[in-house]
Amino acid sequence: MPAQLGQILGKRNAETMVRTLGAFISYGGSYSSGVEFEFAPDFDFRTAADGLAAIHSRLGHGDSLALRPHNFVEEWTKRDPAAAWEWVREGNGFLFNDLTKFLDCYSVVAPPEEVAGMLVEAMVLKSTSSEKFEVAWNVLRERPNATLISEFLAQAPGGREDNLRNLFSQASTGYYGNMDAFKQLLLQQMSGPERTAVLARGFKNGVSSTDITFFTPLLRQLGHSDEEIRQMLPPERK
Repeated sequence: MPAQLGQILGKRNAETMVRTLGAFISYGGSYSSGVEFEFAPDFDFRTAADGLAAIHSRLGHGDSLALRPHNFVEEWTKRDPAAAWEWVREGNGFLFNDLTKFLDCYSVVAPPEEVAGMLVEAMVLKSTSSEKFEVAWNVLRERPNATLISEFLAQAPGGREDNLRNLFSQASTGYYGNMDAFKQLLLQQMSGPERTAVLARGFKNGVSSTDITFFTPLLRQLGHSDEEIRQMLPPERK
Protein backbone atom coordinates (compact mmCIF):
# COMPACT_ATOMS: atom_id res chain seq x y z
CA MET A 1 0.00 0.00 0.00
CA PRO A 2 2.72 2.64 0.82
CA ALA A 3 4.36 2.10 -2.58
CA GLN A 4 1.02 2.43 -4.38
CA LEU A 5 0.22 5.59 -2.45
CA GLY A 6 3.60 7.03 -3.44
CA GLN A 7 2.83 6.45 -7.10
CA ILE A 8 -0.51 8.23 -6.72
CA LEU A 9 0.48 11.21 -4.57
CA GLY A 10 3.47 12.23 -6.66
CA LYS A 11 1.21 12.63 -9.65
CA ARG A 12 -1.11 14.99 -7.78
CA ASN A 13 -0.33 18.64 -7.16
CA ALA A 14 2.13 19.60 -4.44
CA GLU A 15 -0.50 20.94 -2.04
CA THR A 16 -2.48 17.69 -2.16
CA MET A 17 0.61 15.59 -1.55
CA VAL A 18 1.72 17.68 1.44
CA ARG A 19 -1.76 17.75 2.96
CA THR A 20 -2.15 14.00 2.62
CA LEU A 21 1.27 13.10 4.00
CA GLY A 22 0.78 15.54 6.87
CA ALA A 23 -2.34 13.69 7.94
CA PHE A 24 -0.36 10.54 8.77
CA ILE A 25 2.17 11.06 11.56
CA SER A 26 4.21 8.33 13.23
CA TYR A 27 4.40 9.26 16.91
CA GLY A 28 7.44 8.08 18.81
CA GLY A 29 8.79 6.22 15.78
CA SER A 30 6.01 3.63 15.90
CA TYR A 31 5.95 3.30 12.10
CA SER A 32 7.60 5.18 9.30
CA SER A 33 8.14 4.18 5.69
CA GLY A 34 10.28 5.81 3.01
CA VAL A 35 9.12 4.91 -0.48
CA GLU A 36 9.96 5.93 -4.02
CA PHE A 37 7.47 8.42 -5.40
CA GLU A 38 6.65 8.96 -9.06
CA PHE A 39 6.33 12.69 -9.70
CA ALA A 40 4.28 14.36 -12.40
CA PRO A 41 6.28 16.15 -15.16
CA ASP A 42 5.08 19.56 -13.89
CA PHE A 43 5.31 18.77 -10.19
CA ASP A 44 6.02 21.87 -8.04
CA PHE A 45 8.95 20.63 -5.95
CA ARG A 46 9.60 23.94 -4.16
CA THR A 47 6.04 24.21 -2.86
CA ALA A 48 6.10 20.59 -1.71
CA ALA A 49 9.56 20.99 -0.16
CA ASP A 50 8.52 24.01 1.90
CA GLY A 51 5.33 22.26 2.99
CA LEU A 52 7.07 19.03 4.05
CA ALA A 53 9.83 20.94 5.86
CA ALA A 54 7.19 22.95 7.73
CA ILE A 55 5.50 19.74 8.87
CA HIS A 56 8.81 18.31 10.07
CA SER A 57 9.58 21.49 12.02
CA ARG A 58 6.38 21.01 14.02
CA LEU A 59 6.93 17.35 14.87
CA GLY A 60 7.87 16.31 18.38
CA HIS A 61 11.06 14.47 19.28
CA GLY A 62 11.01 10.99 17.74
CA ASP A 63 7.95 11.73 15.59
CA SER A 64 8.02 11.57 11.79
CA LEU A 65 5.86 11.32 8.73
CA ALA A 66 4.44 7.80 8.53
CA LEU A 67 5.04 7.91 4.78
CA ARG A 68 7.70 10.00 3.09
CA PRO A 69 9.29 10.21 -0.38
CA HIS A 70 12.91 9.11 0.05
CA ASN A 71 13.71 10.18 -3.53
CA PHE A 72 12.26 13.70 -3.33
CA VAL A 73 15.52 15.69 -3.44
CA GLU A 74 17.02 13.15 -5.83
CA GLU A 75 14.26 13.72 -8.40
CA TRP A 76 14.27 17.48 -7.86
CA THR A 77 18.04 17.55 -8.43
CA LYS A 78 17.63 15.69 -11.72
CA ARG A 79 15.04 18.17 -12.98
CA ASP A 80 16.19 21.50 -11.56
CA PRO A 81 19.49 21.30 -9.66
CA ALA A 82 19.76 25.08 -9.25
CA ALA A 83 16.41 25.28 -7.44
CA ALA A 84 17.14 22.21 -5.32
CA TRP A 85 20.55 23.64 -4.35
CA GLU A 86 19.05 26.99 -3.39
CA TRP A 87 16.64 25.19 -1.03
CA VAL A 88 19.06 22.79 0.69
CA ARG A 89 21.88 25.35 1.08
CA GLU A 90 19.50 27.45 3.19
CA GLY A 91 19.51 24.61 5.74
CA ASN A 92 16.20 23.11 4.66
CA GLY A 93 15.60 19.39 4.53
CA PHE A 94 13.95 16.37 6.06
CA LEU A 95 14.82 12.70 6.49
CA PHE A 96 16.74 11.32 3.46
CA ASN A 97 16.19 14.63 1.66
CA ASP A 98 18.78 17.20 2.65
CA LEU A 99 22.05 18.88 1.70
CA THR A 100 24.02 15.64 1.80
CA LYS A 101 21.52 13.89 -0.44
CA PHE A 102 21.60 16.74 -2.95
CA LEU A 103 25.39 16.77 -3.19
CA ASP A 104 25.51 12.99 -3.47
CA CYS A 105 23.03 13.05 -6.37
CA TYR A 106 24.58 16.07 -8.07
CA SER A 107 28.07 14.58 -7.90
CA VAL A 108 26.94 11.92 -10.39
CA VAL A 109 26.39 14.47 -13.18
CA ALA A 110 28.45 17.54 -12.23
CA PRO A 111 32.24 18.03 -12.61
CA PRO A 112 34.22 17.43 -9.40
CA GLU A 113 35.42 21.03 -9.15
CA GLU A 114 31.82 22.30 -9.11
CA VAL A 115 30.72 19.77 -6.48
CA ALA A 116 33.78 20.60 -4.37
CA GLY A 117 32.91 24.29 -4.53
CA MET A 118 29.35 23.59 -3.42
CA LEU A 119 30.63 21.38 -0.62
CA VAL A 120 32.92 24.13 0.65
CA GLU A 121 30.05 26.62 0.45
CA ALA A 122 27.85 24.21 2.44
CA MET A 123 30.52 23.85 5.11
CA VAL A 124 30.61 27.61 5.66
CA LEU A 125 26.97 27.46 6.77
CA LYS A 126 27.84 25.15 9.68
CA SER A 127 28.93 26.49 13.05
CA THR A 128 31.61 24.13 14.37
CA SER A 129 34.57 22.41 12.75
CA SER A 130 33.04 19.05 13.60
CA GLU A 131 29.79 19.95 11.81
CA LYS A 132 31.66 21.32 8.80
CA PHE A 133 33.70 18.17 8.28
CA GLU A 134 30.77 15.90 8.98
CA VAL A 135 29.12 17.45 5.90
CA ALA A 136 32.27 16.92 3.84
CA TRP A 137 32.74 13.38 5.07
CA ASN A 138 29.14 12.34 4.41
CA VAL A 139 29.42 13.45 0.78
CA LEU A 140 32.99 12.36 -0.01
CA ARG A 141 32.61 8.86 1.44
CA GLU A 142 29.36 8.09 -0.39
CA ARG A 143 31.04 7.89 -3.78
CA PRO A 144 34.81 7.76 -3.18
CA ASN A 145 36.47 9.71 -5.98
CA ALA A 146 40.12 10.74 -6.02
CA THR A 147 39.50 13.81 -8.18
CA LEU A 148 36.68 15.08 -5.97
CA ILE A 149 38.79 14.61 -2.82
CA SER A 150 41.67 16.45 -4.48
CA GLU A 151 39.43 19.31 -5.60
CA PHE A 152 37.92 19.58 -2.14
CA LEU A 153 41.35 19.80 -0.50
CA ALA A 154 42.38 22.45 -3.03
CA GLN A 155 39.32 24.62 -2.38
CA ALA A 156 38.68 24.08 1.34
CA PRO A 157 39.69 26.99 3.58
CA GLY A 158 42.30 26.46 6.27
CA GLY A 159 45.54 24.52 6.29
CA ARG A 160 45.85 21.42 4.15
CA GLU A 161 47.22 19.26 6.97
CA ASP A 162 44.39 20.34 9.30
CA ASN A 163 41.83 19.50 6.62
CA LEU A 164 43.41 16.10 6.00
CA ARG A 165 43.44 15.39 9.72
CA ASN A 166 39.79 16.40 10.13
CA LEU A 167 38.72 14.20 7.23
CA PHE A 168 40.78 11.32 8.55
CA SER A 169 39.25 11.63 12.02
CA GLN A 170 35.82 11.20 10.42
CA ALA A 171 37.03 8.28 8.29
CA SER A 172 38.64 6.39 11.16
CA THR A 173 35.36 5.73 12.96
CA GLY A 174 34.66 2.34 11.39
CA TYR A 175 35.08 -0.17 8.58
CA TYR A 176 31.96 -0.57 6.49
CA GLY A 177 30.42 0.44 3.18
CA ASN A 178 32.67 2.74 1.19
CA MET A 179 34.81 3.75 4.16
CA ASP A 180 37.75 1.53 3.26
CA ALA A 181 37.88 2.89 -0.29
CA PHE A 182 37.70 6.46 1.01
CA LYS A 183 40.53 5.90 3.51
CA GLN A 184 42.70 4.46 0.77
CA LEU A 185 42.07 7.39 -1.56
CA LEU A 186 42.64 9.89 1.25
CA LEU A 187 46.01 8.36 2.14
CA GLN A 188 46.98 8.46 -1.54
CA GLN A 189 46.35 12.23 -1.52
CA MET A 190 48.96 12.71 1.20
CA SER A 191 52.70 13.07 0.99
CA GLY A 192 54.84 10.84 3.20
CA PRO A 193 55.31 13.51 5.89
CA GLU A 194 51.58 14.29 5.80
CA ARG A 195 50.74 10.62 6.40
CA THR A 196 53.12 10.51 9.36
CA ALA A 197 51.60 13.63 10.92
CA VAL A 198 47.95 12.78 10.20
CA LEU A 199 48.07 9.15 11.31
CA ALA A 200 50.10 9.85 14.43
CA ARG A 201 47.56 12.46 15.56
CA GLY A 202 44.58 10.48 14.36
CA PHE A 203 45.64 7.46 16.40
CA LYS A 204 47.05 9.29 19.40
CA ASN A 205 45.01 7.05 21.73
CA GLY A 206 46.34 3.86 20.17
CA VAL A 207 45.17 1.59 17.38
CA SER A 208 43.06 -1.54 17.27
CA SER A 209 44.09 -4.83 15.68
CA THR A 210 41.63 -4.01 12.87
CA ASP A 211 43.45 -0.71 12.24
CA ILE A 212 46.81 -2.48 12.05
CA THR A 213 45.46 -5.15 9.69
CA PHE A 214 43.96 -2.52 7.38
CA PHE A 215 46.64 0.18 7.35
CA THR A 216 49.88 -1.83 7.42
CA PRO A 217 49.65 -3.41 3.93
CA LEU A 218 48.22 -0.18 2.50
CA LEU A 219 51.11 1.89 3.84
CA ARG A 220 53.57 -0.68 2.49
CA GLN A 221 51.98 -0.32 -0.96
CA LEU A 222 52.50 3.43 -0.67
CA GLY A 223 56.24 2.86 -0.18
CA HIS A 224 56.66 3.10 3.59
CA SER A 225 59.08 0.86 5.44
CA ASP A 226 58.01 -1.16 8.47
CA GLU A 227 59.96 1.23 10.67
CA GLU A 228 58.08 4.22 9.24
CA ILE A 229 54.79 2.38 9.72
CA ARG A 230 55.62 1.71 13.37
CA GLN A 231 56.16 5.45 13.80
CA MET A 232 52.81 6.21 12.15
CA LEU A 233 50.77 3.61 14.03
CA PRO A 234 51.10 3.79 17.81
CA PRO A 235 50.96 0.64 19.99
CA GLU A 236 47.83 -1.47 19.84
CA ARG A 237 45.19 -0.76 22.45
CA LYS A 238 44.85 -3.57 24.98
